Amino acid sequence: MNRKTVKICANSNTNEDKNFNENFNGLQLEKILARTATETKTGRDAVGFTGGVIELCFLVGIISYSPTLCPLVYLGFAAVYLPYRIISFSTRKWTFFLVDFCYFANLACCAFLLLRPEDRQLEAAVYVLCEGPLAAALIAWQCAWLLGSPDHVISVLIHLMPGLAMYCHRFLAFSRQPLLLASRIGLALLGKADLWATTSSGMNVNGGSNSFHMASRRATAIWSQRLQAAAAVFRGGIPCPAFPGGIGPAATVHEAAYGPSGLPAVASCDAQGSPSAQMSANTIHMLLDGASSSASSVRCYTTPAGPPPPCPTPAWLWLGVAPLVFYLAWQILYFLIVQVAFRRMILSGGYETSYRALARRAQRANSPLNRLVRSGGVGRRLFMYGLLQLAFTLVTQALAVVTYHSFAAATLWQVVKFLVPLYLGACHQCQRLPAQQLRAVMASLAAAGVLVSDGQASSKASAVS
Repeated sequence: MNRKTVKICANSNTNEDKNFNENFNGLQLEKILARTATETKTGRDAVGFTGGVIELCFLVGIISYSPTLCPLVYLGFAAVYLPYRIISFSTRKWTFFLVDFCYFANLACCAFLLLRPEDRQLEAAVYVLCEGPLAAALIAWQCAWLLGSPDHVISVLIHLMPGLAMYCHRFLAFSRQPLLLASRIGLALLGKADLWATTSSGMNVNGGSNSFHMASRRATAIWSQRLQAAAAVFRGGIPCPAFPGGIGPAATVHEAAYGPSGLPAVASCDAQGSPSAQMSANTIHMLLDGASSSASSVRCYTTPAGPPPPCPTPAWLWLGVAPLVFYLAWQILYFLIVQVAFRRMILSGGYETSYRALARRAQRANSPLNRLVRSGGVGRRLFMYGLLQLAFTLVTQALAVVTYHSFAAATLWQVVKFLVPLYLGACHQCQRLPAQQLRAVMASLAAAGVLVSDGQASSKASAVS
């Protein structure tokens, strides 16, 4: 009986030791995993992912709320992120990536929107550049929209936003002058935009006997009205035209909009260069607040600035030759900079170029196209690489010409430009990123002695034997 008791106690002690060892190993494993998560910077990735989601929602919201703002938002994006790219690439020996075609196409789009936004010839050429080779590079080079990586997000937006801005500028904008629109938004925020009859002085602010409370309520009301005015400018708000006798009840509003004879009346917009708008059901909407029918309840909006501009003549020049000449000029400049002027500096200093990066990617893929382009000497490789880029440019320019003439095709192309990078980013997030994190964890466990590799296990087994 004593033997049984001792045996039971021995078993219980063995179980306690086993549980202790398991708990100790579990704590050690948790510490190793926590350290690995810190080393892989998962916290910063979470913040970056949140910022990427906000940027995506903001971009979709702008397109849905007011497509006219897209060119202006793109100019703001270019003003911030292009200088950031210059600084960021210079610190990582990626300076010569700034000579790539995408940055020259971005500069052409910015110059057009800032300097000649209503020039039909330049619009056609820039549209083909941005919606052709620049946008198609999202698919050809498999740009992944990784919401947690600022560099990947910027790379996708650099290729996506110029074409999106040109699409909205051509088909959806009620004003094709981004700088003029920005000035109107500024005037609205400063309280100098008289879009409707209601003013801050006529607002009923009941603040009681406390003067500070009254002042805060009045300031809140004023800024609320300014934000409403800016929102109205976003949607195409214009000053309501004055009609003889004023605007009275709803019947009078209908008569003012259509005229006594029922025909649409015409009224010019403000004298800042915007196109005239017709007071009809298709161009200016009169909205009444509730049951009120006073003049202060009338809102006037203008719709897109007519149909897209007609194709400039001759079409073959501005839709075909001009973008191709721009591409050839860039290709010659790129060759002179990367392969002639700074070749020794690139090779000795270890600088990255797009040619070297794409060559490594093609070598990993080992496709028939890679074997065709990268066989032979250096001269033949450069010639085949330039010839491949030229063929890619011509094919994508033809695609851009189709979208230039067809609103349906252009809209479908925007959807493809959004979905393909998002899908590639999802593939990276769900397939490649977990594998990378697992390899990092296994390396940390092996360094801590918790995980034994096959080689170490075989060596230990041979030593024991």
